Amino acid sequence: MVRQPKILVVSRDGLVPRTDCDILLRLGHEPIGLADTQEIEPTLAAHPEIGMLLFDLQLPGRNPFAVLDNVRRHFYTVGIFVCGAATDPVDSARAIRHGAHQFLHYPLEPEAIGSAIREYLSHAPPRCEAVTSSREFVTCDPTCWRLLDSAAEVADSRIHILLLGET
Repeated sequence: MVRQPKILVVSRDGLVPRTDCDILLRLGHEPIGLADTQEIEPTLAAHPEIGMLLFDLQLPGRNPFAVLDNVRRHFYTVGIFVCGAATDPVDSARAIRHGAHQFLHYPLEPEAIGSAIREYLSHAPPRCEAVTSSREFVTCDPTCWRLLDSAAEVADSRIHILLLGET
């Protein structure tokens, strides 16, 4: 049996993460509840076993779309599910454009979240434990790492380079 990644659950009030965590536990997942939105990125960095993020669109003190951009940029292997009570299709479309895999409406229903997670896991790229946080590209191929290292050596210069190789 394949081990399911842990799910980080973040919401604007302490009660909602516990409720969402209860749903995820009943579905057989291992959730980690978090009420402090400033701790999203540090928690993801400290726990590479977290494979999914479920968070409320109405995050206090933070722009949720900036959070999406940042998580997508630095934790590209994490699947993102955004939740919200709003039924505004603009918000859900904007969340998807900023990197969310799905937009789920509150109150969360076990069938809806279970279906969304199963769908994501059926299409998710395999996780590569060898990839470190300094590598912001989805790859497990050491050849690609060498190409990226070569590009990084000249990244701050004005030298034009052409990288050739098999795709």
